[in-house]
Amino acid sequence: MSPEAPLTPELKALEPWWRKHPRSSIRLAAKLVFQREQFGPYIDMLYPLEQIYAPWRWKEQDLQFLPQSLVLKAQARKEALEAAYQDLEQEGLSDAIPEDLFLRAHHAVASRAFAGEGEVPSSRAAALAVGGLSIFAAGSAAALGVTSVDFAAMAGAALMAASGAVVVTSQSPQVLSLLPMIDQVNHRSGAPPDLQFDPTNGLWQLRATRAYEPGEEIVFSYGDKDSDALLLQHGFVEEDNGADQLRLMVPEAGSFGLSAEVKSELAEAGIEELCFDGSLEKLPVSKRSLTEVVEATLRCAAGDCRRSEDAKVAQEVSSPGIGRVLLCWRGERRKLLKAAATQWQVEDLIAEIED
Repeated sequence: MSPEAPLTPELKALEPWWRKHPRSSIRLAAKLVFQREQFGPYIDMLYPLEQIYAPWRWKEQDLQFLPQSLVLKAQARKEALEAAYQDLEQEGLSDAIPEDLFLRAHHAVASRAFAGEGEVPSSRAAALAVGGLSIFAAGSAAALGVTSVDFAAMAGAALMAASGAVVVTSQSPQVLSLLPMIDQVNHRSGAPPDLQFDPTNGLWQLRATRAYEPGEEIVFSYGDKDSDALLLQHGFVEEDNGADQLRLMVPEAGSFGLSAEVKSELAEAGIEELCFDGSLEKLPVSKRSLTEVVEATLRCAAGDCRRSEDAKVAQEVSSPGIGRVLLCWRGERRKLLKAAATQWQVEDLIAEIED
């Protein structure tokens, strides 16, 4: 995962492009497609583009129904992918790495790859054989604000996440891996996977932590990720997500009852966003100012996800799949807003949300 990671000989044709694009998820997507003859069955399992519902695939008519903070993150990912592929074309690699496959492979890497660490020898081909690698399930990704392993690596975070995997940072090289079949297990909030490497057989093992009935689906947690993180990285939203939390941008002064005085007080304290996780009372602002900004922020957010507008949203989005995901996200957002309105005694807001 290091930006300085050397290329293996079979990837020599990618060298100029590789140096220019250090993001590990983009590199692994290119590697997967470039060597696709070796990974035919896995390539066949990749989602077609029309079934990828992460917002970087959305059109403008879809993005209008998301908060600006999420739109900016989705657009940043889309722009990074477009720039990476334009450079592949300039290097004459578009036949070796077709755009459709590259985008599909990137979604698989960004949403399903695992991160690990270990004493990797000089011959990376022998890395798995020595059994020096370990992968850890995500428990802290949401707290760190990390939504993908490449962002974490670039930031030098102590823990890294990739599709629900946390990396414990040490002096060992960081490795990003695709584990076919294991990465097909669906997400559900709860316990992380018991994923271990067997050095004797040179295989990764996903171990059951309890007995399963015949026909029962096996699931594990991708990490403590809220609805926004799941939507952005994976393209789905979990109902009644125990890790969900409400993060809202503070509105402009003069809107929704927020005075210029309180907005200025917030700006001086460097507060642009409120996180309704029980820590608001610790913000360095007066109690009166806090009450005012909380109410204004909740009213601003409530106007964007009224239940009465769900039918309009479903009609205006570009595909039924995006509509299903977006309506689920709106429903979970309403639950969080109603809980916050109750806690902060903005009772009339509940009726407005359900209007």
